[in-house]
Amino acid sequence: MPRRLVLVLAVLAGIPAAAQGRYEGALESSDGTLTSGEFSDTYTVPLQRGQWVEVVLRSGDFDPYLILRPPSCARGGACEAQFDDDDFFADGTAFLWVEASEAGPWDVLATSYAPGDKGRYTLDVTVHDAGSMPETPGVLLDAPRTEEGALAPGDDTLQSGEYVDRFSFVGRAGEGVSVDLRSSAFDPYLILQMPGEDQLDNDDWEGARDRARIEHTLTADGMYRVLVTSYAVDETGPYELRLVPAGSGEASPDPFTK
Repeated sequence: MPRRLVLVLAVLAGIPAAAQGRYEGALESSDGTLTSGEFSDTYTVPLQRGQWVEVVLRSGDFDPYLILRPPSCARGGACEAQFDDDDFFADGTAFLWVEASEAGPWDVLATSYAPGDKGRYTLDVTVHDAGSMPETPGVLLDAPRTEEGALAPGDDTLQSGEYVDRFSFVGRAGEGVSVDLRSSAFDPYLILQMPGEDQLDNDDWEGARDRARIEHTLTADGMYRVLVTSYAVDETGPYELRLVPAGSGEASPDPFTK
């Protein structure tokens, strides 16, 4: 089945132009496949260096997975310079917010988390000039956010074997954030991954075995990922995660203080 493309261009006088495109397609057996076996559709968006691209992949038929590759990535195999996302939102929607480090045609791959998955999807692509922020509701950490979950068999694992749940948000350089994780079921371990390869870790905040916490002033615009995990392999159980932006009105430095 050929993919159907609906493209909307919006240019407003005096406002930086942003090209907005909605692609409606389907993963099916006639599509190409990734080296790991997932069906994949490829779209191309031209970018100038310093522009930002916002991509959202939604599907009610499969678990969507997004890949964004710069021009320097050869088509076919995986590329170290590529960006990818799965489950940015709780409903499985995938999202990317990336600054173009190269000028030229960038490939957007709409695919699935598991090999062999098929079904319909929508892909939204928006190109922004430098200094803009994403338009997708719920991606900015502009209010305190609480997540309740549980580490359990079947979850993803770190390379070292611990179960892990991931949460994401878009932040801007200079913004402050506190990330607080508590669990009485396991020894909580908290990781904050920055845009790029840097990360911060915390275990046993101020000696507490049931709490991990990170306080940080963001140093770059982009996507941040919070990893909820445990100190030891095979630990499971419920937890509560609290993300609080600076200036949110939370008077206490401890967001769990009532």
